[in-house]
This record gives sequence, structure tokens and C-alpha cells, in this order.
Amino acid sequence: MQDNKNIAENKILILYALVNARYAMTKHDLSMIMLDNLLMSYYNFQDSIYGLKDGRFIILDKDGLDEYVEITDSGRSMLDLFSSNLDVHKRSMIDVYMEEMKNELIEKNTIYASYQAVDSDHFLVEIHAKEGRRMIFNLGIEVQSAEEAEYICENWKRNPETVYYQFMDLLTANRPKDATATREARQTLFEQPDLEPEE
Repeated sequence: MQDNKNIAENKILILYALVNARYAMTKHDLSMIMLDNLLMSYYNFQDSIYGLKDGRFIILDKDGLDEYVEITDSGRSMLDLFSSNLDVHKRSMIDVYMEEMKNELIEKNTIYASYQAVDSDHFLVEIHAKEGRRMIFNLGIEVQSAEEAEYICENWKRNPETVYYQFMDLLTANRPKDATATREARQTLFEQPDLEPEE
């Protein structure tokens, strides 16, 4: 059984991670941050998450298989009030973990590729890219072998920017002169967010 102090601290740790993530965070992502650093047990994490939800400090939003966690204005106010009481060592553990895992977490929440067998001779490949929670590219294509499906998935994961820009250039070929400006605007879609604090 958690005492009131531990319950409050666990909630503040979760809010702290959400505010400092700067990218869409799933409940699974949050649980890995807390559990991998031994900051709380899985039971205490779940208890804290739903306590924050009931208090309207966070919003849980289901999106397919993922459940995203968003901090509310009330959650930010709560963090502002109590962050000074947060253990500096625990806060540092979260900062270091998120810095080390940022590329993996961003890629996991941005680039997706999978395939499944339709029958013995046909495989459906699905690839997509997100900017935060907004879908910016989504493609389903049927191929005739598992090897080809695997190659498409791996190529997409290795070179999402190249594939995306080439695909869009083909679809928008022969456009008027403003096409160059449109392509330049698309360049920002795959830029990873700068997680370094501003000077």
C-alpha cells in the first residue's frame, strides 16, 4: 500500500515526464520510463495514471492499439506547484533516460511498417508516418511474396524521408511552379523535434 507522500510523488513524476517529452507519449512509453528506472511498480504506475485521469490532470486517448497520455492545463498547474519538491535524483533519472531513448521513442511513434498474409501468394504491406499524432503518410500495397513485403518494410524504416519525397514527387509531377515551395514545406515533416532546452 502506498502512503500519501509516495502517491503524490508518483503522480508528479508522471506529469514531469509528460511535460518534458515534447512528443506524443503513450501509456506504454511512460510505464517504461518509470519501471526501467525503478521509480515505481507497475501497480503503482497504473494507480497513479488513473488517479491523474480521475482528477482531470491528464487525458487518456485511445488511438488504435495505442493509448496516448496528454497533460491538461490543470496537470501543468499541479506540476508547477509541486515540482520544487520533486527528488532531484529521480528527476535526473527521467531526463537521462528520455535523452538516451528519444530517437527510439520518436521513431516508434513516427515510422511504422508491417505486413500480413492475405493468402499463400499475396501479402498486404502497410506503412505510415506520423507527425505527433497526425497521420502524414499512409500506404497499403499488396505484393506476391513475404520476401518482397519484408524488403518494403525494411526499406521504409531505413529511408522514410527518401521514400516519402520520391513518392510525393511522382504524385505531384507536372505541377505549376509553386510545387518547389510545396516540396520545401514538406521538408519539415521528418525533422526530429529539438529536445535540447533553448538558450
